This record gives sequence, C-alpha cells and structure tokens, in this order.
Amino acid sequence: MADLLVRLAGSRLGPTVHEDPDGVGRAVVPDRDLRYYLDLACGQLRRYAAAEPTVLVALLRMLRDLAVAVRDEEDAAEVRRAADTVRDTLAPSVHTGDAEQVHDLHRRVMTALAGRTVEAYLDRSGETRSV
Repeated sequence: MADLLVRLAGSRLGPTVHEDPDGVGRAVVPDRDLRYYLDLACGQLRRYAAAEPTVLVALLRMLRDLAVAVRDEEDAAEVRRAADTVRDTLAPSVHTGDAEQVHDLHRRVMTALAGRTVEAYLDRSGETRSV
C-alpha cells in the first residue's frame, strides 16, 4: 500500500476542470482525492487494530513514506490527519511500552512532514526502507 500511495502522491488527484477552447471552465468532473485513498488504505485496518499496536505502527510507517513524497501543503495536511487518526485510535488497554512504538512512529511521520527525512528514518524500521 505504501508504494501505491507514494505513486499517487505524484499524481494530480481530485476534481478536474474541463475548459472550452477559450480557456473557460465549463465542467467539473469529480474524482477521488488523497483523503479518499488514505481512508481506504487506513480506515478498516485502523479500526480493527486499535488494540494491536503492530498494525498501527505499520500504518504509520506507510504514512511516513507518504509524508516524504507529498508535494503540497494540502496533501501534507491529509497525511497529518491520517497519522493523528491512527495514533488516536490506539486502545487505552495497550501496554505503555507497546503504545510508545505507536507514538514514536507518529512523531516520525510529523518529522518527515517537516522535511527532516534522515531524522524521520533513524529507527529500526527505517533501516530497511529507502525513499
């Protein structure tokens, strides 16, 4: 999923305005935006894995990869929203040590969004990923 979302980050998503020969917008064709794809990729897994931090960490690793690839503030805001939602889904019953992994990866997504890529990947799961 991470690879597909990273590829989508380089694409033009959302509604398309079709112009006439004079350059006047005549029709808007709705299309799926990054929020739609993030909800599709994260939603069910996040909800069903609230008590399983390993899955939430995997989703946040995916969002970290995407955070490096987004090109504008609108898409960055969607990644931020998705990461916050994953973090906030964590069940209160999860052991503190396990919960810390989720919080650490959430911080790393924010670090990647801030443009500090090397710092965002200075963890064990980042050792095997190249962006």
